[in-house]
Amino acid sequence: MESDKYLHLIQQELQQLPDYVNEYYLGTNHAVTTTYQYLTEIRRFF
Repeated sequence: MESDKYLHLIQQELQQLPDYVNEYYLGTNHAVTTTYQYLTEIRRFF
């Protein structure tokens, strides 16, 4: 998948999660694929 597609998916995930998860996302420096996977796992946790 292209990184642009992952960035779009990341934005969709962030809209569904609490604000502090967005703050965590802004403070990380992971690859977009890793970030997307982390966010999907966080959403599943909630």
